[in-house]
Amino acid sequence: MNGKAEDRISNLPDSLLHHILSLLPTRLVARTSILSRRWKYIWTSIPILRFRYDKDSSDPISPTFIDYVDGTLHRRCFSDNDIHKFYLRSSHHLNESRVNTWISNVMSRNVKDFGLVLEQNDSSCIPQSLFACASLTSLLLRVLRDIDFPEYISFPRLKHLRLEGIKFSNDCWNEKFFSNCPVLEDLALLHCRFLTSIFCISIPTLKTLRIIAQLSIHDCTLKIHAPSLLTLIYTGNVAKEYVFSSLDTLVEAVCHIPMIYVLRGSPVWVPLVKRVLHT
Repeated sequence: MNGKAEDRISNLPDSLLHHILSLLPTRLVARTSILSRRWKYIWTSIPILRFRYDKDSSDPISPTFIDYVDGTLHRRCFSDNDIHKFYLRSSHHLNESRVNTWISNVMSRNVKDFGLVLEQNDSSCIPQSLFACASLTSLLLRVLRDIDFPEYISFPRLKHLRLEGIKFSNDCWNEKFFSNCPVLEDLALLHCRFLTSIFCISIPTLKTLRIIAQLSIHDCTLKIHAPSLLTLIYTGNVAKEYVFSSLDTLVEAVCHIPMIYVLRGSPVWVPLVKRVLHT
């Protein structure tokens, strides 16, 4: 009787191995390359890539992390498989050119779910091609400092958009801004700064809207046109004015307004609460 154990895992099809490996952090996945000849290459084609660097921000970023991301994405060039999900998070400033190259590389692999949580000195790390990525279905952006949004965006397949800490400061945020997001269903604007006089959310397909408003929204008129909206969650400071075209489909509404507005008897928040209560 042969005492050598049978390696049943290595005999599994690639699709199943990819699913198993996608449940692990990317760094651990890379270590599986030492298991056997087959495992040496299987990890380079996994469809989910997660990179996270959360060391003490007072220390310089480790070159090992940079080389690791570089190497992983370079190996993807030899795989025909698309990238389904990409997530990059760093508490350190990263070289803008390097990050730009990483993002462009991922965009070329028909990525569907894309997340970026960075602390940068400027926003040049983000290529403009990101804002016209036809394959995206889910997008998370939290980049400190500010992101320069183009006046034109196009996400034909995007269903989930989450923007955190973004500064809205130009005139492109009008009724037409989301017009090239024809299937967008879930929009979250969390701790963003509204430095424009009017901010318009006009999305006929929108079903869920979440807003956590900063103090800067005081001078902004918030216009919402979302005739398919089912869930509205609003937390934080009050806008200069609220303009709703329709909330007839609303099923769930949560509204957390600071007590100071109630004590002052401020009339600004009344239309918001009335529309929520009316539904």
